Amino acid sequence: MAKPPARRQHPPATRQQQPTPQPSILAAVQHHSGPLPRPEDLQRYDQLLPGAAERIIAMAEHEQRHRTSMEQATLISDQRHRDQVLAAQVENARKIFRSDLVGQFLGWLIAIGCIGGAVYSVSVSAHWVVPVAFVSLPVAVIIKAVRQRSPSQPSAKK
Repeated sequence: MAKPPARRQHPPATRQQQPTPQPSILAAVQHHSGPLPRPEDLQRYDQLLPGAAERIIAMAEHEQRHRTSMEQATLISDQRHRDQVLAAQVENARKIFRSDLVGQFLGWLIAIGCIGGAVYSVSVSAHWVVPVAFVSLPVAVIIKAVRQRSPSQPSAKK
């Protein structure tokens, strides 16, 4: 069997202990935000150096004008950049449209040429393979174009 733990005895208190006074620290914090000091501080600056308050106010006014001009320059630069991007996008759209238009024109020209070749080969009594070959080229291109434009294509996964 295990022994019960021994009790710890405290020595008898001979006298009551007085709590020692803790030193306390008192701090006052003031916070001010803005381009100018508080009016009381401005007055003290002016007492130490006559005219200092006026110089501090002039400096804050100058800083405000500078900040405003920099923000205005940033806005103008940003707008100029957006205008350039928009102009590039419009030019790109024009080039794509022109390219599509030329492609369609050349496609029609080839199709008409092939059909004309087929009609001519029939009129000169060429072998039947020649008109079929002439007609099959535009038909194959049309089939390919229709297949590429179809929105729902069957998936190849099985």
